[in-house]
Amino acid sequence: MVNNTQLGLNAAVVKVDLVIKGDAFLWRPSIEMSMMSEALNENIVWPIQKIQFISSSPVHESANRPSPLQESPTRPSSTV
Repeated sequence: MVNNTQLGLNAAVVKVDLVIKGDAFLWRPSIEMSMMSEALNENIVWPIQKIQFISSSPVHESANRPSPLQESPTRPSSTV
């Protein structure tokens, strides 16, 4: 349960970090919250098919390279 509301099938718990349209109704309103403006910084129930997963940090090309610690060390060449 989230805010005295059961999740139900095909639903997930979502934390609201940003509200764009405050006068929009919640998908599963509760006694405490019925509008998006009331849900800021709160957990709400939301339909799974409406959730978009967004990466919080950009992916860099270097993310595909192995760590320097994983690469085999090279031996220094010695000249005699």
